[in-house]
Amino acid sequence: MSPLSLTVAPSPEAVEIERALTRVAYLNASARRHAVLAAPAGVQLDRAAVALLRRHRDVVVVTGAGGMGTAVARRLGSGRIVFLAEASRGQLGRAVDALRAEGYEVEGMVVDVCDRASVHRLAEAVADAGRLTAVVHTAGLSAATASARTILEVNMVGTAHVLDAFEQLAVRGTAMVCVSSMAGHYASLSEEQESVLATAPAEELLALDFLTAVGDDGIKAYILSKRANHVRVEAAALAWSRRGARVMRTCSSCWRPAARAGPGHPRRSPPRWPASPARTRCTSTAPTCSSTAVRPRGSADTA
Repeated sequence: MSPLSLTVAPSPEAVEIERALTRVAYLNASARRHAVLAAPAGVQLDRAAVALLRRHRDVVVVTGAGGMGTAVARRLGSGRIVFLAEASRGQLGRAVDALRAEGYEVEGMVVDVCDRASVHRLAEAVADAGRLTAVVHTAGLSAATASARTILEVNMVGTAHVLDAFEQLAVRGTAMVCVSSMAGHYASLSEEQESVLATAPAEELLALDFLTAVGDDGIKAYILSKRANHVRVEAAALAWSRRGARVMRTCSSCWRPAARAGPGHPRRSPPRWPASPARTRCTSTAPTCSSTAVRPRGSADTA
């Protein structure tokens, strides 16, 4: 059989069946939870009971309502409450409407990850909704879409805010994934600079001298912002582990949403990253560079 035959788009009937099955799975999971919690107490599902049930619901948080974020929501959202956070109100509305039409239970919130208070409002809403199961942080900017300053604010400071806010909600079994980039391995920083980048308070990051030296160089800002993602995740891993939770980062080399493929949307060439002899290979201490969750340098075992 030709490999091309496997790429045929599903029929409308198949799409509707998939949506129906997703909805059935969600209702079935909800019914089981209701039966388990309500039967021993011998109570009707009044408002008080519903409020109690909500505290036992599994919650998934996805930041960024683009192609990657909505794909993650579909993958993880069945039978769970999905909190979708996005800075663009229009983009958020379209994504939430599409997911709800497919049977997912979605709460949309306009969130600016650069604003600590905005991220904490999201975390508070999640805490009220149920048990945090997963956080997938996809919000970010590429080197070609924003100024150097904005790239650092969103990719670096925004990631620090999300890590800090949801660490407080992490419980045993919670997992967080920060979508980063292999571009971070092109950064040439000293161990002292990486240590500061990993541990400095979020509000002090933009004032670091080696970051202010970036100027208007968008590519350099992007590389350093992604390296910041790498080291901050590594530094946060121990605190998350003490809660029985995991925090990881994934290095995505490229992402091309299916909705933008085709004649009307030509594929753009990736930016040319500068050569960096100091980063000719992955320096992560994890088994692979696509997923990293390690203790910060110099930390000791606590077992």
